[in-house]
Amino acid sequence: MLVYIVSDVNKSLGLEWVFKKIKKKIKIKVVLINCKNTKLEEFLIVNNIEYKNLIFKRKYLHTFSSLFKLVRILYIWKATAVHCHLRKASVLGILAAYLLRVKKRIYTRHHGSESEHIFSEYLIDKFIFLMSTHILAISEITKNLTLSNTPSSKSKIKKIYHGFNFEYFDTLNPIKINLLRKKYHINENIFVIGVISRLVDWKNVDKIIDSFALFNNKYKKSLLILANANFNTKYSLKIKQKLNIIPKKNYRIIEFEEDLKHLYKIFDIFIHIPKLGDKEAFGQTYVEALLLKTPCIFSNTGVAKEFTNHLKNSYICNPDNKYSIFRGMEYLKNNKFKNKFIINNGYRLVKLKFGLKAHIQKLYKIYRP
Repeated sequence: MLVYIVSDVNKSLGLEWVFKKIKKKIKIKVVLINCKNTKLEEFLIVNNIEYKNLIFKRKYLHTFSSLFKLVRILYIWKATAVHCHLRKASVLGILAAYLLRVKKRIYTRHHGSESEHIFSEYLIDKFIFLMSTHILAISEITKNLTLSNTPSSKSKIKKIYHGFNFEYFDTLNPIKINLLRKKYHINENIFVIGVISRLVDWKNVDKIIDSFALFNNKYKKSLLILANANFNTKYSLKIKQKLNIIPKKNYRIIEFEEDLKHLYKIFDIFIHIPKLGDKEAFGQTYVEALLLKTPCIFSNTGVAKEFTNHLKNSYICNPDNKYSIFRGMEYLKNNKFKNKFIINNGYRLVKLKFGLKAHIQKLYKIYRP
């Protein structure tokens, strides 16, 4: 019995695609931690996948209670393999599986170096790595960070990129694109620069606003969209202040939009430029934007570091320099013919590297007895 343990997720197309494929060959069950009344729970119900819900608040007594409940679930289900995704799922899941001596204790590392700078989090990482039998690194960055933390884990680590369902990205509905335009009052004649990002300082959204202000001064019919932006962080206060330099008619804030696939198609340019370093563990948005043939400005971070090439499949900028970002905006606006070459190259490359089929085949090799 293969048991997936997932925490703090509302919706995940990636997990949904994997669950659908894997359950055709292997019997699976799922434990959801802090995922009650979510899109992911709805998916499991609709697809008749057995699951249990757990609430975990990471308090001392609550930790032991949650751990005991999880141990009991895994024991009753006779788990022979456990695959954990995200922080709370990994802390509880790997420990519970270790206590039960589950043969395969699989951990996918989704985070970059944020935890490396907090000693308690660094120790938790080390603890998880040591008790896992398999560690799946989603990029070269996560592989190297894991090796740096726990060199003895080298034999456990396997790099497996996220897999993407290409059919999902290739099937677009023009009606849905128009509905989104109406929903957010976006005129077809305006030039749209899009951002889809959490509001944390290392994502560099403030630098994007600065560069857009330069762009908007020169190209008046332009619009900045900040999508899925969580305005409940300290950094978000800085973003609100920065937006004061742009006329309100020239930006939109979208706190949550589920239909990101069609939102990408409204963007004339998509920007994702985290600070240089290793905090961006992967960056699914790099792949999504290229699969949807949107001209992109990236920084040399996350998984983009492994495959992007300046002016061949994207525009690579200095993420800490607003003029570098601005030059990227201007280049992609004024070089329509070159854009087609860049877009098609990016599309072909991500299709070669990030297929769902290859991802599933690698997982099967790990799961099988």
